[in-house]
Amino acid sequence: AYTDGLRAEISQWGIKVCMLEPGFFQTPQANPNASMDDAAKVWNRLPKTIKEEYGDEYFRWSQRAITEYLEYKCKPGAEMVVDAYFNAIVSMFPRCRYQIGYDSIFQFNTLSYLPCRIQDIIFRLYWKFVAKPPPFKSKLQ
Repeated sequence: AYTDGLRAEISQWGIKVCMLEPGFFQTPQANPNASMDDAAKVWNRLPKTIKEEYGDEYFRWSQRAITEYLEYKCKPGAEMVVDAYFNAIVSMFPRCRYQIGYDSIFQFNTLSYLPCRIQDIIFRLYWKFVAKPPPFKSKLQ
């Protein structure tokens, strides 16, 4: 929404704004081991009360889920992203939006067209039948 607004606002001065929406690619940022380390750093900084609410089992599950997701989703070939940047910069008529990778095009884009209620149902089904997080430890259930 920000880039759409910005593009409309500054187009009067001939400035073009493009949005790049890459899917998951193998990069240092999307490295499963680095993600596990980052999650551990965040977990270790949490107050004891929060750790008790979620429990160690939930933390271990989330680390495993992140790792498995990144190993499955991340594709080699981040040069596709670089090519899209290059195209956006040098093209006489750049696209407003560059969706890069099949997951960005078919998964995320498709979900964005669905009503929020349908998106929520899909995510709830995903959490229930695919991700299967452990039960929440807090009494706030």
